[in-house]
Amino acid sequence: ANPRFYLSLNLSPMHILKSNLTERLLMILNNHLIKPIQLRLEITESTLLEDKIKASKQLQKLKNAGFKLLLDDFGTGYSSLAHISKLSAHTLKVDQTFVKQLTGDEPENALAVIRMIKKLSDEFNTDIIAEGVENEQQRDALLENGYHCAQGYLFSELMPLTELISNLQNQRHH
Repeated sequence: ANPRFYLSLNLSPMHILKSNLTERLLMILNNHLIKPIQLRLEITESTLLEDKIKASKQLQKLKNAGFKLLLDDFGTGYSSLAHISKLSAHTLKVDQTFVKQLTGDEPENALAVIRMIKKLSDEFNTDIIAEGVENEQQRDALLENGYHCAQGYLFSELMPLTELISNLQNQRHH
């Protein structure tokens, strides 16, 4: 399996609070010969607000089982710094709001936020992904500031699963 290729699954607060979540995910993955490392679990900061203790225990259980946790829409939620220090996510996904502002009215302010989040990511030793990259100017600004992973329409628009599989198969043969 290609370590750079993985699937992401958004988990809602309802999912996080189910006591058998880890076991169910492991069973489903096992049935399809998929390893936990190939499935990234995306959570938002609001996920942690419902029942902090139960959510924290569940997330730790998922991490112990080998799942990678991504903190989605980072920087837009309530009490971001408190959550990053407690959650110890593997990856921060920087909200597209900040990326869009790189080519907006006040790019200097957006750059300051982008740089601050990158420093925070470095301090917590997490990976970082910029969301919503739509043009080369945004991509270049992110690259210049240490962002090496991004997602958005600049790289690919949404596509049906069959087209994705076909594209991946073509890449393997080249």
